[in-house]
Amino acid sequence: MVSLKDPAGGPMYLHWGFRQRSKEAQEQETPKAMKFNTWDNKRRLGEFQRLPDGPSRIHKLGHYGFEVAYSTFDATVRWYLEKFTLSRTDSLYKPETGEDIMVFMHLDRGEEFVDHHVSACLCRGYEKSARK
Repeated sequence: MVSLKDPAGGPMYLHWGFRQRSKEAQEQETPKAMKFNTWDNKRRLGEFQRLPDGPSRIHKLGHYGFEVAYSTFDATVRWYLEKFTLSRTDSLYKPETGEDIMVFMHLDRGEEFVDHHVSACLCRGYEKSARK
């Protein structure tokens, strides 16, 4: 694992060792069905539900949002776009100035379709900015 910090000081942990699991292995790893207690139906009766120890099984990367200060917003967005093969999906902007205040990013897979953004960076303090 490698630990980095983005320009806003946010931690980023990169893990090495990815391997694609076979279809058979994926089917064998189906977790047991969850049981939920409700106000009128107590199905678990003291039985704990715990995830197995170890790394998470990642199905799909998605929806990691974070907020950074106005002073580091542009540099932070640029850093994520340049370092992690991300592209802008969309953005929200301040109409008075045209500057971005929130940027959505997706994994850049070239010509391969990507269904949605995986990350969003929100600018904190933009409403006080004097930049025009």
